[in-house]
Amino acid sequence: MSNPRTLKKRLMVVGLAMLVLSPFLIIFMLVYLFLRHAEQFYNHPSTASSRRWSNLSRWVFRGFNEVYHHSSLDPLFAAHILLPWVSC
Repeated sequence: MSNPRTLKKRLMVVGLAMLVLSPFLIIFMLVYLFLRHAEQFYNHPSTASSRRWSNLSRWVFRGFNEVYHHSSLDPLFAAHILLPWVSC
C-alpha cells in the first residue's frame, strides 16, 4: 500500500459496505438476542421482569438510603455539605 489513493479508495469501499450492512447486522443481533432467551421467557415469564440485586448493588443503594441519617446527625456539618445543592 504505497499509494495513498488506493488506500483511501479501499477504506471508502469498506466504510460504505459497513454502512449498507449495518441495518441487517442490527436486526440479526436483535433476533439472536430474542431467540436466545425465548425459551426462558416462555417457560418462566417472571424472570423477564425480576430484579436480582448483587451484594455490591445492595451496599451501594444502602449508602444512598442512609444519606438522610448522616445529614441529620450534625446540622452544621450537613448544611456545609448540602448548601450548594439547596441554593440551586
